[in-house]
Amino acid sequence: MDTMAWFRDYLQAHVPGGHWSAAADNAVRVCLSLHRSAGDEASRQYVIDWADSLIGADACMPGSGKALLFALEATGEDKYREAAETVMAAIGREPLDVIDSAEALYRVLPFRMAYEMRLGGMEKVGLVAAKFREAHASLWNQETGLYGGDLRSTAYALLALVDAIDSCADQLYEHWRALVDMYREVLRGALATEAEGESAAMIVWALLAGVRMNLIDPERYLPIARRRIAALKAQGMKQAAAMLEMEGGAL
Repeated sequence: MDTMAWFRDYLQAHVPGGHWSAAADNAVRVCLSLHRSAGDEASRQYVIDWADSLIGADACMPGSGKALLFALEATGEDKYREAAETVMAAIGREPLDVIDSAEALYRVLPFRMAYEMRLGGMEKVGLVAAKFREAHASLWNQETGLYGGDLRSTAYALLALVDAIDSCADQLYEHWRALVDMYREVLRGALATEAEGESAAMIVWALLAGVRMNLIDPERYLPIARRRIAALKAQGMKQAAAMLEMEGGAL
């Protein structure tokens, strides 16, 4: 499967700019998925180039962890390890008690999980899982099924959970299962409300990631994904819908 023509154009037009943003992170997410599913070389190189731009601009932060850690695995170059260690040093004095929003959870905790699994010897995986549970207890509203009272925050929480689950080996079953239980609970709450725009796309992406990782039943959830992708197309979000169809494969 080749990268879609419009996404190739997007990658060429959006040269990595040396700063983290949610939009840039979404492009990295799509590239990683394309590389994983199809070995797409342009996508691989985009992520490495973005990691280089962050290092060159001294703009590494927890949210950039996907690119830094992928570049380290892809190339083995020490500069990416050093950049990840720099990020870790900036948050390493246990500032995790400041997770006061779903956006902060999204930026910090998935990086901590990936770092602990890949570079930290898995010593503090339990701490990261505990911080996810604390954030869930304080930010998630059981009555509404939402984080922070809105769907955008809920979408960020779902993406944070799927990223962390993807990093956390299921051999560490207690911590892995705690994250999976939270993901399932939040996903049910998110799907109880009809979403539009970017939040809707993020929620469907998290749903499809759950199917890919065998966290949820495809027979139950893929029809929901199809309906919501069709709704995105009807809203004029054709590129977002195309990315979701790519992530979901042959729906």
